[in-house]
Amino acid sequence: MINVVLRTCDAHSLQSTRIVNKSECILRCLNSIINNLDSIEHKALHIIDDNSSQEFKTKLKSLTEPYSYISINFLPEIDKSNLSAKKKTRYSLQVALEYIYNLPDENLVYLVEEDRKS
Repeated sequence: MINVVLRTCDAHSLQSTRIVNKSECILRCLNSIINNLDSIEHKALHIIDDNSSQEFKTKLKSLTEPYSYISINFLPEIDKSNLSAKKKTRYSLQVALEYIYNLPDENLVYLVEEDRKS
């Protein structure tokens, strides 16, 4: 079985100047993953969203709804006020790793980030 874990967040980093809209970049990445998984029989896509906007969450749900192999974990908001930019993104990484560690050992896992630059 192939498992893909995608971490997402549409919040803009103060450290980054983007040419492409971040939400659009994430959705393109997701579409690419879905297209590439199309021909694979035993698959799972698990999305871990780290406090994206409600508008983006709605788009994400709508895009993934037709696919029974896709699950989404919308992380609860945590106090990140005293954390460095790197530590802010590590919470969702920790959740992703916990998910991965609970998968059967024989499963193949891909961990994907849409384009984090925090």
